[in-house]
This record gives sequence, C-alpha cells and structure tokens, in this order.
Amino acid sequence: MKTIVVLIHSLTVEYAVQVLEGITTYYKDKDVRLVIFQIKDPHSTYSFYDYQCWTGIDYLQSNEIDGVIIISGSFAMTVTKEIFQEKLKVLKNKPIISIAMDLGMEGTTYTKIQCNQAFSDVIKHLIEKHNCKKIGFMSANQTISAEATQRFEAYKFALADNKLKYDDNIVFHGAFTQDTGYRVLRDNFSTKEEVNFDALLVANDNMALGCIIALQELGVKIPKDVKVVGFDNTTHAYMVTPKLSTIDQNISQQGYIAAEKMLQKLNGLDIPSEIEMPLSPIYRQSCGCIDEKNLEQIYLDSNGISHPDLDIESIGLHASEKYYNLVPKIDNVYRLFDLIKTSNSLEQLFYTMPYCLDNADMETISVCFAEEPQILEKYQKFEVPKKVHINMLIDNNSKQQEFSPSISFNPLERIFPEGFNNKPGVYLFQTLFSVEKNYGYFITKLTSEMYSVYPLFLKILISSMAFSYEYTQLIQNNNTLNTVSKTDELTTLLNRRGFFDLGQKNIDIAIEMNNKGLVFFIDMDGLKIMNDTYGHDMGDLAIKTQAKVLKQTFRANDIIARLGGDEFVVIAIGMGADTIPKIRKKIEKTNKLLSKEQKLPMPISCSIGVIPFNKKSNKLADLLLDADKLLYEEKRQKHKNR
Repeated sequence: MKTIVVLIHSLTVEYAVQVLEGITTYYKDKDVRLVIFQIKDPHSTYSFYDYQCWTGIDYLQSNEIDGVIIISGSFAMTVTKEIFQEKLKVLKNKPIISIAMDLGMEGTTYTKIQCNQAFSDVIKHLIEKHNCKKIGFMSANQTISAEATQRFEAYKFALADNKLKYDDNIVFHGAFTQDTGYRVLRDNFSTKEEVNFDALLVANDNMALGCIIALQELGVKIPKDVKVVGFDNTTHAYMVTPKLSTIDQNISQQGYIAAEKMLQKLNGLDIPSEIEMPLSPIYRQSCGCIDEKNLEQIYLDSNGISHPDLDIESIGLHASEKYYNLVPKIDNVYRLFDLIKTSNSLEQLFYTMPYCLDNADMETISVCFAEEPQILEKYQKFEVPKKVHINMLIDNNSKQQEFSPSISFNPLERIFPEGFNNKPGVYLFQTLFSVEKNYGYFITKLTSEMYSVYPLFLKILISSMAFSYEYTQLIQNNNTLNTVSKTDELTTLLNRRGFFDLGQKNIDIAIEMNNKGLVFFIDMDGLKIMNDTYGHDMGDLAIKTQAKVLKQTFRANDIIARLGGDEFVVIAIGMGADTIPKIRKKIEKTNKLLSKEQKLPMPISCSIGVIPFNKKSNKLADLLLDADKLLYEEKRQKHKNR
C-alpha cells in the first residue's frame, strides 16, 4: 500500500476541493492511503494563528510518505515558488506532482494549461457572435500568482490575435476573490454611463460574480449592455443568475490525472515533467448565448453545440450538491459543540470522542502529543518532535478504543501509529495547536466527500483537544487533591464521586446519540470471610484483584468504579443484552485465573445485577437501584443453593 499526501491550502476553496475530488476519484479503488494536509500558509492573515497549520509541511519528511501532490494553484495568491522550493527540501528525493505551478525543482512533474488559444477563441466569439468592440479585462495581478500573470498575458495575446488594441483604461486588477472584483469596479465607476466597455473577460469565476453584482448595482444589464466571461467553470458559474459564461480548465480532471501519474511514478514508470491540460470555452447566459428565460442546465461549446452542465458520467464531477448542500451538517455542528462541552479532561474527551467522530463524518482518529508543547511564534522555525505519544486510538468501525496506550514513536519514521489505520482510504492530517502552543497532531479517516465542512469540524476538535490537554495538565500538576477525591485509592478506579460525576453525563450523551447500554452492579462474594479468616491485608488484595478482573473484562471506554467496600459498578455504553452471558463467563474465568496468580487463599467470586438503559430508563440512580435488586436476587439464589 502506498501513502500519498495531498497538500492543500484550504478545504473551503472550491477550486482546491474540485482538484481534490479528481484525486480521490482516481484512488477510490486503489491500494492507496491518501492523506490530506490542509496547511494554509506561513503568514496567514485570515486567522491569526493559522500559520500553525503550515508546520504540517515539516512532517512530509516522514519515511512513511511515498509521494506528494501539491494543489499549487490554491497557494498561488500568497505563497511564492521560492517559499515552496525552500520548504520542500524536507522531501529530499520523494516524488512531487504540482498542479498548476511549475516549482522549478529537479524531478518534479507539474500540470499546466495553455491560456492563449482559449482566450483568443473567447474574444473572437465576443466579436463575431455578439458584436463586441471594447473588451475589458479584470486580472488578478494584486496577487503574486503566476497564474494571474499567465492569464493577463493571454488576454493581451488574444487581443493582438484578433487585431484589437490593448487599452489600459479598460483593464482592472483584482485578487481572485469576489470581493475584489466587486470593489475594483465600484471604485472605478459611479454611474452606468461611465462604464466604457461592452464585454469583460475576468481571470476567474469568483471575481466575475463580483463584477456582475457591481455592474448590476450601476444599472448595467447583463448580458444586454455588457457581456461577462469568467475562468475556471466552478460550481458558482452555473448556480447563479445569469449563468456565467467561462473557460473550463477541467479542474477535477487535473486532479485525476495528477493522481494517476503519481501512482505510475511510484510503480517505477517514467512520466513527463509537464502535463498539458486542455481548456474549453463554455458559453451560457452572461454572454447572451443562452436566453435568460431558459432554465435548463446547459451550455454551448465553441461550435455552438449544446451540452448538459451536470454530466454525471464524466470524471470531472462538479460538486454542486457537495459544495452547497451543507445545511444538514449544521445540526452535526451543533451536536458536536454540545458533545465537546461535556468533556474537560483528555480522559473525558476520550469517552466522548466516538460520538464526536460520528457527528464529524470521521471513522477513526489517532491523537499524538509531543512530549512537551512547542511555543511557536509567526515565522519561527518549527522542529518536528523526535518522539510523540499516542493519547487516544479510536476506530468506530472495528470498535477499537484505547486511551493513552503505551505507544510512542518517531514521526520522522512514520506518521501513523503502527498497525492502526493501516487501510486504504482518505485521511486528514491536522496539526494540533492553540494560539502559540503546538502540541502535536492527529490523523482521522474521513467518511464523507463534503470536504468543505471539515475545516469547521477540525476547528472544534482542535480547540477541545488543546483545552483538554491544558486542563489535564492543570489537574495533574496543580490540583492533585481534586483528582484524588474522585479516585479510589486502593484500586485506582473511579470512586463514588467520580463515578456519579462521569456516569450520568455519559449516559445522557449516549441517549442523545440514540445509543443504549448496560449498567452492571457487582458485589464480591465472601469478602467478610476473607477478612475475618486471613486479615484485612488479604481482603484488600482480593479487592484489588477484583478491580483488575473488571479492567481486563470490560473495554477501555467503559466506566468502571468502586463504590466502596466490595461493591463495583460499570457503565458499558453500546453494549447489548446479548453480551451479558459472555461478560459473566469472562469475569468468572478471570476471577479464578487472577486469584491463582495473586496466590489468594481462596478464589474470588462475585454476584452481578445488570440493567439496560435507554431513552425511557436513563436515570443513573434508578438504574443502580434496579441493578442492585437483581444482584441481591442472585445472591439470595446462591445462598439458597448452598
């Protein structure tokens, strides 16, 4: 199995998401573990501490990573080629495929587009089909993007190719965003009469939408007064009114081909250093080719032939449903917030995390903390920790749940814990930070293709993990008495106080998640005889042995406590009544085994009362009373049968 990383600036940028969809489509049935690194940029201004995400790029030197695909086009506005070249030195000889940017690095393959012909075809179309004479351009030259420069040069080439003169008075400069497209035109024009062009070619669809809004506010009718043509053919283009004419650069197809070439390269095949992608003009309503009253999802190609906009058979699927149909996920966000609020310590978060994963469209998670947090200010060099400790491993599919297992490893050797998440699929790597503190990272397996909602889920999880880490450290370092007050000193299980603090909370979470479970009330048999005959020290050993039996019998996320004396309780969320005979048998068998191992003078045994909880019966105090009644009925039967 190959481990391939996709470097993406942000999962909220539709262009990048469409490229990612092409990549995931190709790898869907391949023996590949695809890991998405959302790394923002080193001087992010969108969110002040998002520069911490950029530290993820340093983990790419891990020996476990076989190759890296970079969606360079999504970084182009803020990250220069030189920055990438310097940072990617950590990859050494790992294969790299860059999408939309020539990184100028030896052995690197990149996809490229040739804008000249497509721009020339569009301008010819505007002249001959729509009788346009003054064709302006909205560039993205406010950015440092090579793509912006390429499209600006293509516009000038297309003018000359169609015998039109370049006029600086109808050329404007934005920054690839809808806001800049809108603002630049509104800054230049106050009235409809001032608009001095009859067509506007725009460097991307986002800016084109901003330009249309600005022109409409001035009273300009699209396309009657001004024809507008964008670039990219993103989902926005055919979801707006009027539907946007544009140039399709086959975004998803670029991702698909890059994924294919990467796998070929990893399998020892030679691939070209340049992969040229075709461009196709798409004519819709904003240039006047399709009537505004026509509600069909269609476009015209350069030959005037009609095509459906949503061709579900094509590889380059547009993500209109995935990108726009996020409303149902709002409930998940609310629920995730509520779940997170139930957890203070890392251990409490662990008990809650399986439900968090369900709500966040995630199947697994491995949380890795460095031995000490690293304080990292902007532009400060990040050092990959030489050792990370696994805090929690959760797999909702296989039901694997481990809290703070004795596993540590060097992320420079591998980023996945050995034996965990060792399956093909789409994963997401996320650095774990809060303000200037960098704690480590976590990796989670995704179950949804609605990638644009994941940044919100990640923000919630990151904040919760960082808070829980700090809270746990505070408890351990400065509030030991509080910890002791909730822990049984003899067995190190939860005591009565700790049990009631945590127990009802977890039952409430389970009920909210439409889950059920069992409450076990367990009472040791014959402890008084043990104490009277062999002394209290031996009795204490018997109690500790019983606690050990329960730890070995139940799962890591089950809540086990000693209420006092010889009484124990367990809350097993998600456990069905069909497991009760197996649990009883395992307790009986382990009691005999550990009694012999601890050299107890007589084997321990216990009586058990079990009661299920559900929506109708979920009050912990009442459940314990009912379980206690069943327990003493069992004890009565035992005495009766003697």
